[in-house]
Amino acid sequence: MTKKEIAVEIFRLLEENHKNLYHDISKEDFEVELNKFLEKADDLDNIHFDAGISRLFALFKDAHTSYFMPWKCVSAKIKYINGKYYLYDAEKKVCEEIVKVNGFDIQQVSENLKSLIAYEFDSWANKCVADRLSSINSLRMIDCVKNNCSSIEYTLANGDVVVSAWEDFVPQEKPYYSFVFEDDILIVDYFRCMNMKDYSFQQFVEDIKVACKNPPEACLVDLRGNSGGSSEIILPLIDWLKENNIPTYVLMNEDVFSSGTFALFYLKKHLGAKFVGTDAGQGGCRYGQQKTLEVEGRRFGCSEKLFDFTSWCDEELRKYFNKDHPISPDVYLPENVADIRRGIDGQKKDCFKLIQNEIAAGKRL
Repeated sequence: MTKKEIAVEIFRLLEENHKNLYHDISKEDFEVELNKFLEKADDLDNIHFDAGISRLFALFKDAHTSYFMPWKCVSAKIKYINGKYYLYDAEKKVCEEIVKVNGFDIQQVSENLKSLIAYEFDSWANKCVADRLSSINSLRMIDCVKNNCSSIEYTLANGDVVVSAWEDFVPQEKPYYSFVFEDDILIVDYFRCMNMKDYSFQQFVEDIKVACKNPPEACLVDLRGNSGGSSEIILPLIDWLKENNIPTYVLMNEDVFSSGTFALFYLKKHLGAKFVGTDAGQGGCRYGQQKTLEVEGRRFGCSEKLFDFTSWCDEELRKYFNKDHPISPDVYLPENVADIRRGIDGQKKDCFKLIQNEIAAGKRL
C-alpha cells in the first residue's frame, strides 16, 4: 500500500469502529484536513508521515483514540509543574527548569509536541508533553532533532546544559498497590487498577483488615500516576472503608486517567472523599474502552464506548464529573520544586498534614 492508501484505510477503520468519531469535529471539517494531508502523504518520509497522522488523530479530542509510536527515549526525566517543564532526578535531588531543547525555545517545542497528542484537557496534554520531551522520535516529528542523533540537549534556566543519551532500558515497575499506617492514618498507594501477579487486590484488602486492630482515624488513597486498568478493582477497599465509616482523602494529579478516574468517581460517590492535588487527566464524560487496530504494521487505538459519569450521579457530584472540565480537587495542592530538590514528596507530606489538622479539629468528612 502507498502511504496515501494507508492513511485512507486507517481513518476508514477508525470511523467504522469508533463509538462516535465526530463528536468534537464535524466529518466535513475533518475531511478537509485529511485531504490536505493526503495530497502530500506519499512524498513524506516515515517519521513525518507518522507526525501527520498523529496531528489528524489529535483533531478528534479523544485521549483513547490515538496513534501509537515507538518513542525511543533518552534517560532524562521531565516533570510539568505549574506551567513549566523541569529536568529532575529524585535520587540526586535535582529539579531545574528547562528553557531550551536542542537549542529551540521550550514553549515552541511544547506547543509543537502538543499538536501530536490526543487529549481532551490540557492537564493530560501537559503530562504527555513532559513524557515526549525525552523522546527522540517525538522530537524528530517536529524537526527538533537530527535524524542520526541519539541524544537530546537541554538548556536549563540556571545556565547549565545537560546532554541526555538514548539507552535501551526497561523501566523499573513499581507495585500496583501497597499500604502503611502512620499516626493512625492508613495510607494506600494505588498505582494501577490491575491485580498484581500472585497477589490480588482482594487479598491486599484482607491484609489491611488483618493489620487494623482498630479502624484508622482516616485513609489517604494516593492515586497519582494511576492511568487505568480495570475500573472495578478498587471496590473491595471502598466497601471496607464505608462499612467502618473511615474519612477518606484522595491525592490526585494529571496522571490519573482512564480507569483511574473511575476510582475517583467511586471514592467520591460512595465515601464523599476529599480530593487533594491537581486536576486529573480526564473529565467525567468521555470516550474509552480502547480497541487496538492495525494497518500495514501501524497500530492505533480506537474508543468503543462513551463513559458518562453524569448519568450516574446527582447534581452535587456533577460539579466534579462532567465533560466541561477535568476532574478537579477540592483542595488545590501542586508539587513544589523546593521539596523535590530536598528529596521530599511535598504533595504527600502536605496532604498528610491537612488530614492531621482536620482530625485534630474534629472534622469528619
